[in-house]
Amino acid sequence: MTAVGASTGDITVRDLVSSLHALQVLSMVMTDSGGEDEILDMAVSCIPSLSRCRAEAVWLDGEWRAVHSLRGRVGARTDLQPQIDGLGSAGGPLHSPGLTWVWGFPLSSRGGASGYLVVGSPEPPPDHERSLIQALAQQTGVALANARLLARERATASELRTTLEALRHSMDIHDRLTRVAAAGEGLEGIARAVHQLTGHAVAIEDRAGTLQAWAGADRPDPYPRDTPARREQLLRRARAAGRPVRNSDRLVALALSREDVFGVVALVDPEGLAGEAEHVALEHGATVLAMELARLRSVAEAELRLGRDLLD
Repeated sequence: MTAVGASTGDITVRDLVSSLHALQVLSMVMTDSGGEDEILDMAVSCIPSLSRCRAEAVWLDGEWRAVHSLRGRVGARTDLQPQIDGLGSAGGPLHSPGLTWVWGFPLSSRGGASGYLVVGSPEPPPDHERSLIQALAQQTGVALANARLLARERATASELRTTLEALRHSMDIHDRLTRVAAAGEGLEGIARAVHQLTGHAVAIEDRAGTLQAWAGADRPDPYPRDTPARREQLLRRARAAGRPVRNSDRLVALALSREDVFGVVALVDPEGLAGEAEHVALEHGATVLAMELARLRSVAEAELRLGRDLLD
């Protein structure tokens, strides 16, 4: 066993232990790093301190990566492209003009090699230097895999938060409009609630387009109406879509009972700013409107029957 401080070729055991310790520290720093570019830059910058070699290029995910420490040399590696395509998961030798020794070290991880750290030197490095670079490439691959896993977890968490917020908002809309219906606030209450939930002016119309209720500013006077033919065309288009549709400067949702159109809820949106939350509020408003109009129709029919009975 060689004593500490004794020479081993061009390196002492103390130097080798120091390099291994530096790799261990670098691995921890890479693991704490959040970005792929930062990880690659640390790996490339570290190579000269571990060996007489230098990084020539980084091949990752089917393309050359522009790493800051390489100072633009990545773009000139077309000479290595066919050779990179033939490398296996273990990496291997490459050939490049002006360099005696070039090697592609796999940036490996549990999911398999995702790229290569290409390192070159005017002369073949000793085995211990190659081992250090190989260990660096392995650490880099693991750090990249961890960074991607963390990015996916963060994206999933963000999507989950967005979904929960949308669900909570949808429940708030449903509760608000349900309370309006239960309190018997009528068409005016429904229009007012949708207006408060969306911030847009809201119109409630009957099947023919006659205004029944309005909430919000700038109520038109006189109130515009389409021709019967255009009105029927709009109703058919909205029924086929099954969701709010745009009609000029408005979003329109149908209050349906089976296939019958009881009425229409229109959201005034001339600038097209309404998003998913406004669509949800409009759809819930149309549902509550259908319930209210069905109730009113039922009351009217009952009163009509009662009047006939009294006449009889």
